[in-house]
Amino acid sequence: MLKGIETHWPVQILKWFAKGFYGVQRQGRSVVINDLRMGLEPEYVFRFKVGRTGNPHSTPVPNEQLPPIRNFGRLGAVWQRIWTPDHQP
Repeated sequence: MLKGIETHWPVQILKWFAKGFYGVQRQGRSVVINDLRMGLEPEYVFRFKVGRTGNPHSTPVPNEQLPPIRNFGRLGAVWQRIWTPDHQP
């Protein structure tokens, strides 16, 4: 999905900042990069729109930080996993 925008400065800096721990997803016609270090699938704190899908490749857009998706109902499971090494979800 990054084909066509891999040299776009926001894509390059976000990949660097996330130290390789990033995910790319399509939201409607937008290409979004998520920093996988902060959150749980599919709820991430740092999400940026960096492109628009096209045919055959995506095109760059000015980067836009999207609001974080937070589901605090899952926080208990995260704490269990952190503090209980043998915890199985």
